Amino acid sequence: MANTLRVLESDPATVLTGLETEMETFEAHRAELVARAVGKFVLIKGDRILGIFETQDEAIAHGWTELGYVPIFVKEIAEVDRVERL
Repeated sequence: MANTLRVLESDPATVLTGLETEMETFEAHRAELVARAVGKFVLIKGDRILGIFETQDEAIAHGWTELGYVPIFVKEIAEVDRVERL
């Protein structure tokens, strides 16, 4: 179920609270990321793209190694996100 954002109908705003900057950074760079790395995973902290990885696990491990156990944003690179309402 890669690249699917699951949103609870009752309160979708709470799903990614605190990662707004990272989401904006992803959207600002989506076209260039898709052009060079569709299907891979991007790691973002704040407004910085920290790397592109083959797997989600690699991106998370790199983020935790470099930054410690803090909130990070890892997302599969795709032209369009699929949203699944629960």
